[in-house]
Amino acid sequence: MSARATPDEIQAALVAIGGVAPALESLVETAAALRGLTADNPPAGGYVGVRPALNGTISVYVNRQFADVALEPERARSVALQRGWKLLRSNSVTGRVRVPAAVLTSPETIELVTKLVLEAIDKSLDGPRYEGGTAGSHSEERSYEVCPVHNEEMLGGVCEKCE
Repeated sequence: MSARATPDEIQAALVAIGGVAPALESLVETAAALRGLTADNPPAGGYVGVRPALNGTISVYVNRQFADVALEPERARSVALQRGWKLLRSNSVTGRVRVPAAVLTSPETIELVTKLVLEAIDKSLDGPRYEGGTAGSHSEERSYEVCPVHNEEMLGGVCEKCE
């Protein structure tokens, strides 16, 4: 196992878009250490879509110089206004706030943005189940045993990352 917490598919996607700011790589690595994450690969449009590994929609769009974090609409508006960051498309379900890599310099801002990313991941997990970006039809609900540390499905009751 590598020393990095970032899953291989996320690391490969970040490399594929080239030149991702180190502060953004660190942000993704921190989030991946706290939640089970994956990325839509190959990356599209110059960004990497990071989402929960088990299921859920994209939580964070990582570009080379910014991250777009998908939050509850009011939360996104509030953060954007308070911090002077750009508020992107917002609807009744999701608002996205753009966080420039250049602002990730102070421990306080890094902590805030990490919390926002974790909120986005949790929002995705709590929302409707998705498959490939479209609402999935689930006539049978499968039950999953999920690792409380990595938030990933445990096969046979064992988390591969905890071993």
